[in-house]
Amino acid sequence: VGPAPENLEAIPVGTSMMLSWEPSVCDNVIGYDVYRSVDSTGFVPDHCQTGVPESIGYVKIVEIDGIDNSAYTDDNNGNGLVHGIKYCYIVVAIFPDGAESYASEEVCATLKKDLPIITNVSVNTTHMQNGSMYVAWSKPTELDTIQIPGPYEYQLFRKDNSPGSEFIEIASFGLLTDTTFTDVQLNTEELQFRYRVDFYNREPGNEYLIGTTVVAPSTYLSIEPGDRALQLYWNNDVPWINHHWEIFRQDPGNMNFALIGASLEPQYLDIDTVLKNGQQYCYFIKSVGGYSSPGLVDPIINFSQENCGIPIDNVPPCSPVLSVETNCEELVNNLSWTYPDTCDFEDSIYYNIYYASVESSDYILVHTTGPDEFEYIYFTNPPSIVGCFSVTSLDTMHNESLSSNVVCIDIDECGDILFPIVITPNGDGSNDYFFADSANSVMQFRLTIFNRWGVVVYETEDPYFKWDGRDQNNNRDCSPGVYFYEGVYSVFTLRGPVEKKVRGSITLLR
Repeated sequence: VGPAPENLEAIPVGTSMMLSWEPSVCDNVIGYDVYRSVDSTGFVPDHCQTGVPESIGYVKIVEIDGIDNSAYTDDNNGNGLVHGIKYCYIVVAIFPDGAESYASEEVCATLKKDLPIITNVSVNTTHMQNGSMYVAWSKPTELDTIQIPGPYEYQLFRKDNSPGSEFIEIASFGLLTDTTFTDVQLNTEELQFRYRVDFYNREPGNEYLIGTTVVAPSTYLSIEPGDRALQLYWNNDVPWINHHWEIFRQDPGNMNFALIGASLEPQYLDIDTVLKNGQQYCYFIKSVGGYSSPGLVDPIINFSQENCGIPIDNVPPCSPVLSVETNCEELVNNLSWTYPDTCDFEDSIYYNIYYASVESSDYILVHTTGPDEFEYIYFTNPPSIVGCFSVTSLDTMHNESLSSNVVCIDIDECGDILFPIVITPNGDGSNDYFFADSANSVMQFRLTIFNRWGVVVYETEDPYFKWDGRDQNNNRDCSPGVYFYEGVYSVFTLRGPVEKKVRGSITLLR
């Protein structure tokens, strides 16, 4: 287990933090990983615990190559660090096989408070034209007044989230103690606003920009409707640290907002049993947070705009469970379906029947039932039992469920074509005809009957033929005896058309 890097230091310079540590005493170290956290964690490695565990909240910000490269300037990837935040660092040495050393001691520092720090961007009033925002910032408390004697000036800039919007100056202030502003005549109902403060030295003949605050946005609430529920989202890209959010709701017919819950994440699902589809509910969010550096407003409280949503039924019902019974006499499929015991099927009123002629083909919608029908008889022309079936359910808002289980019926469900071996065409209603028994799923059919001398007495392409023992050529009764038949037919199957040949004999008795 490699030893930890020693003597880590963090020195604030402007909006950056200069880090340095002693090179590792292990000459096979190939570099270092630098980790950062906002606020201290008090992490001390356990015995033989190397590296930095993810669970403590540190994030790796850089990988440095080389044992002697023992310094790094953290400027937050060129964006600058935030005044008022306590930044903490840990460094770990890396070995050729990827092994990590013990973590260094945690070192923390804050930027010098020589610039204003925005603390509030809060919606006062929600309105399309007459909305208002409250903006506040802390004055610089560690300003070098010898180097920068003043006088000083704040310039407040605003930008909204409409297309093409740019920062514009909306106010200026000549006193260090002048740190609040109410921004009026805004469309706070539809727009989110961002603010920054530029800090100037206005010494005559030596005027210049001292520095600029980090841009701070308002909390902007968005709502997505659900079935007797509303999903609330809002942003958390503020320079301070929000600890939690409180959610307030205004119910229909009520003039007041009431606290309904809190969240540790910038989202909240309001699925209260009082919510009803088709009714409007309004909300706003109260954020509670602060900076990790002492000496600033604590807690920092800001409010979002008010926003309203209407729950709608956009949740599909449960998937049915399909069963299929095949009637081989009529060559039809009887479909029926139920629901799992855990499903509330009262929400479903219609059902879509889908059919595929072969296993590899796409499903097509063949029928939509009426309300509360749980059965359907499917037949084709020509008759065929072959195919795959599924069912979906639809509710009053036409939300469609996922498909049910798929049930496929192949030709062997009703067997192949059979022919009688004896006919007695005497009109007694028994064995009077020679015919194809169960002409199931026949696409094409051709059959020839001939006598023992090879003379054709009957030909047909009708799978539902009935030969009554007459010679088709002269319509006379054929004499008793043995006759022969042969034919070719093709049938539907789940794998596509299949051609079959038949050959046999039939005894004619009179």
